[in-house]
Amino acid sequence: MTAEPLQPGGPGKSGRAGRLRALAISSPPRTATGTLMAGGRRLRVTVRSGNPKWPPLVLCNGIGAPLELLEPFVNALNPEREVVRFDMPGIGGSQPPVVPYHLATLAPLMSDLLDQLGYQQADILGISWGGALAQHFAVLRPERVRRLVLVASSPGGLMVPGHPRALLRMLWPWRNRDHGYAARIAGELYGGSVRDNPAARP
Repeated sequence: MTAEPLQPGGPGKSGRAGRLRALAISSPPRTATGTLMAGGRRLRVTVRSGNPKWPPLVLCNGIGAPLELLEPFVNALNPEREVVRFDMPGIGGSQPPVVPYHLATLAPLMSDLLDQLGYQQADILGISWGGALAQHFAVLRPERVRRLVLVASSPGGLMVPGHPRALLRMLWPWRNRDHGYAARIAGELYGGSVRDNPAARP
């Protein structure tokens, strides 16, 4: 893994993939981590190399989650899939914002991030709050999104609300502090196979 300050290198500037992306291009897959400027903010970005004929998969994490959180997921993906992860401003190794940010400022930031890495188009996967960002980006820049994948997210205010009991359990702080309690309610919150195997919860 490589970590270093990175200079912009998108196609609009040099005609080549950005240095961070170039560092990751190899076989077998290799991961490069560094910082670059996108949308006027310094971001920590990780690129795992993959098949250059495939569009990359860009992961948008949830609130407060650094890019390392998705490492097990990335490791489980097809090794030919190029994967981009980044820390939101103020999270992990990314520069804290001067003023609070919102989706309207982050969508252009994502577009600039793709430019810096030399991508014209990508598949975007958003988790939780990152799903809201992914949707916003897809609406504003549809030509840059080949596929949109949403995980544990919603379209915002115009949605069918969750069951009140499940929402109450999500607000209860013991869900994040007591592993036994979290296991007992996992099936109710996450459904699916977690109902039979609470240990498989996210």
